[in-house]
Amino acid sequence: MIFYRKKHYRVRVLTAFAAALLASLLLFGLRAADGSCQTPMSVGQVILSAKEYSLGQVQDRNGTVVLQGKGKETVWTDPQVRSSLEPVMGEDPERSMLSRSTILANCPWVFGTEDNRFRLSVLLNPFSSRKGEDVRLTIDAGLQTGIAQAVEASGFDKVCLVVSNYKTGEILGLYGNIMQDTFHPGSTIKPILAASALSIDPDLASYIYNCADKNHNFSTSSGPFRINCIDGTEHGSINMTDAIAYSCNGYFVSLLQQTGSTAMLKELEKWGFDTVVHYPQFSYTDHSFLGSSRQDCDYLLAGIGQANAKITPIGMNMCTNAILNHGQMENPRWISARGRDGRWTAVDGEGSRQVCSREAADQICKMMLAVTEKGTGRSFALPGFAAKTGTAQKSSESGSLSEKCTVWTTGGLTDEKMPYSVTVCLDDVKSTTTSADAGRLARDILKLVLKGEAQ
Repeated sequence: MIFYRKKHYRVRVLTAFAAALLASLLLFGLRAADGSCQTPMSVGQVILSAKEYSLGQVQDRNGTVVLQGKGKETVWTDPQVRSSLEPVMGEDPERSMLSRSTILANCPWVFGTEDNRFRLSVLLNPFSSRKGEDVRLTIDAGLQTGIAQAVEASGFDKVCLVVSNYKTGEILGLYGNIMQDTFHPGSTIKPILAASALSIDPDLASYIYNCADKNHNFSTSSGPFRINCIDGTEHGSINMTDAIAYSCNGYFVSLLQQTGSTAMLKELEKWGFDTVVHYPQFSYTDHSFLGSSRQDCDYLLAGIGQANAKITPIGMNMCTNAILNHGQMENPRWISARGRDGRWTAVDGEGSRQVCSREAADQICKMMLAVTEKGTGRSFALPGFAAKTGTAQKSSESGSLSEKCTVWTTGGLTDEKMPYSVTVCLDDVKSTTTSADAGRLARDILKLVLKGEAQ
């Protein structure tokens, strides 16, 4: 027997232990009563949980189960869906949890991390099965399969593609590492620059540039700097609509000088250029316009999507969506969780920001229609398809221009009853490949959407 004495250290130790035990039991009881046993999980805890729990269901936007756990194994319900979604699913948490560009890395509850083992029903049945919660994607399984088939049929090896709803920000289908791979945007940056310029000064909508050989030498702090239009084309006297339709380089370099770099760079930050932007549903690589450079020549080259101008396919798609959506950029999202009431809600997916004036966005959207009506996108025209093409030359390891290119088409349907957009990027292609090749793939994907694949 231990007698309580004032200076007896064993009594103090046992008293402290008893108090801690009592506090723990009290906390246990409170959490068990209100069902709030949810603790933020580290990557290591997720990995350990995944070894004890069976994976929950992964459903597409229509509620069709595409992936689920069966014991310690995962089972795909359709081989074609598996082929198209597996690269971005991230089934193995030991490989994917450190990369929030995969689907399951953004919803760890599917591995059982939020399971409340303090519930009375579980305490009375400690050997009950351990199964993770479910997740519903905004992705359409049928469209996703169609995208994979269309990419395979195109014959291109390095493809990034994303289809979304520009009103909600929902990703409907994707291909490639759209969130982390960055590319020079080429001329697809021009509608963004035009919308930014009109937000600075609406009167620039009537700006005219004389695209002649003598006017392709632009003054910089280090002397004249020459930028030609593609194949040395001279467009003559050209307005903003035709400059977007025919992709006049000289016009947009001149436009940058009209607005001034300070005002333009400030506007571009609203679009996510040269700033840090966080989205709750995934991690992605921020896009760049001028980056850390302050050289005039880099600023002018960025105006045609070269030099330090780089962007991810999802970033380009978001910018395109903002133009289609009256200047409002919705937060992109691709997952929803089922709450205790049984309802599906987006995981912190709501939110948007105005990146340019409504008037500017609507004007540029109309100008992008001219691309497919009479400009560089005539070969892949679709009713109501407002688009922009772009080609960026790639550099060799020595820094000189190579024969390889990155080609783009980005755009969407102007009918807001069908608020769908698509961005296609073909990387490391030969110079004989044009942005129209990306455009034809984009058109084919939109046709799949219009058939009702993403309804």
